[in-house]
Amino acid sequence: MAAVAVATAVPPILELDPSHDRAGHVIEVIVRLERRIFPKHESLARSLHDELKRRNSGLIYTTSVADGEVIGYAMYTCNTSLCATITKLAGETHTELLGIPLLLGLG
Repeated sequence: MAAVAVATAVPPILELDPSHDRAGHVIEVIVRLERRIFPKHESLARSLHDELKRRNSGLIYTTSVADGEVIGYAMYTCNTSLCATITKLAGETHTELLGIPLLLGLG
């Protein structure tokens, strides 16, 4: 019997560029995810803009292959040039089975 290879498209991993035209939309979607996923006392929905303005911090996110919407993200802080710390990791509920943390290199 021949093995059948199933081709699955891997969602792209992108770094948020505040100067890009789409950055505002991406941040809005992430704020909605924050409000939906986390309790109010853990959510960064109100302070996300301030967190991203902090020195040595950034955000990577992945989008759906089908429609290009944000389905998961990770916020990080660079402590040194060789070390970064993940400060927040979240994803849409239906993407947990797809292994979004694995796609972001965190699994």
